[in-house]
Amino acid sequence: MKKIFTTALILLFALTARVSKAQFTANGDAIEISTTKRPHSFQLTADLTTQQGAVWSNTPIDLRNNSFTLTFSANFGSKDATGAEGMALVFQNDARGAAATVGGPSQYFGFQGIASSLNIEFDTNVSRGNSGKNAPDAIGLSKNTATATATKLQNAVQASTVNANIENGADHKVEVSWDALAQTLYVYFNGSLRQTYTNDVVNNIFGGNGSVYWGFTSSTESLSNQHRVYDLNISLTDLNNKVITPLPVSLVKFAAAKTDKGNKLTWATASEKNSAYFLVERSADAKNWNALTKIASQGNSSNIVNYEFTDASSAAGLLYYRLKMVDLDGTSEFSKVITIQSENQLAASVSVFPNPVQQAENLHLTFETKAKANVTIQLLDMMGTVVKSENQTAETGRNTYSLNMASVKPGMYLVQVASGSTKETKRVVVR
Repeated sequence: MKKIFTTALILLFALTARVSKAQFTANGDAIEISTTKRPHSFQLTADLTTQQGAVWSNTPIDLRNNSFTLTFSANFGSKDATGAEGMALVFQNDARGAAATVGGPSQYFGFQGIASSLNIEFDTNVSRGNSGKNAPDAIGLSKNTATATATKLQNAVQASTVNANIENGADHKVEVSWDALAQTLYVYFNGSLRQTYTNDVVNNIFGGNGSVYWGFTSSTESLSNQHRVYDLNISLTDLNNKVITPLPVSLVKFAAAKTDKGNKLTWATASEKNSAYFLVERSADAKNWNALTKIASQGNSSNIVNYEFTDASSAAGLLYYRLKMVDLDGTSEFSKVITIQSENQLAASVSVFPNPVQQAENLHLTFETKAKANVTIQLLDMMGTVVKSENQTAETGRNTYSLNMASVKPGMYLVQVASGSTKETKRVVVR
């Protein structure tokens, strides 16, 4: 949706084309801390242990056809020797997009499990001995493959050229640039070039798909620090060095509520210019999306316009919704992803057979549901690690599913079936 800008702003955008109105999605413990003077600012983790936060731009960028310059200020907190790991700037085409959640221990900076990804690591806990940190804070590069295993791409270098410690409570200016023609990434810290990396990342990291989301992740464990990013700004150019004017976002509300007729979605725009329609999309796993309906937009407006749609076909369990906002010229932008949790529909306990089960056999699960429901079936080892996970849509009444055990090592496991907030667990032995 295109906002009506003043002449001065139009002239400014002609020069810089910044995505200053782009929407972001904050996940986990991340929260927005924007102010009038410091827009698009977020806290990834508070100064607390066991925090995990991520912030993503809702608008992907095309690394194959677009160069970009991304600027922001980063604050790594004020704890040095006893501070946590730091944060990462992540470019990813994970199927969950802006709904990708953080995970894993803090040495992965929160991006473990997000794949595929290119990660710029701002490491404030490079090496610790019994007496505390013994190496300068650093900037490194890594990637996550489809198996979500972080792999170092380039050796880390000291982040600041003048100070080994960047956990000093100060804001640090960071600029990250991508040259699509040269396939080269540049990382500047407080005005100094610290990393240069050249690679065909579209093919070698992202599997040929150049459309990626960008954002920040951070996590803490037993050590903590406050991690914040301020003033997020990105400018794009095409391969001919032509400035790309972004799609300004006018969406001011998007929410979901349960009703007796289904899940009611409501949203509102503050202004529109040359808008065409909304596509309402739903997913059971934040990976695979289905369009539910197409709703015509106001087109041109400078007032608040309200919209609504009731998803009468929604099943029980956790559901994800998003809007695809399309302009008359075909340009589009996705909204943030929202979720709604429907009540548990499991009507009877889960049974598994055979038990014990041989590696060459399938493990069969049966259970009943009160109504059509989204269920998650997981096989976990006795340490709680997920070995297998499947999302299924269960029909009303008796349901039977099979898990292939060929790749499962002999031992004792837990089979878990979850619907809504309720989980049924059975113990099974694999031989």
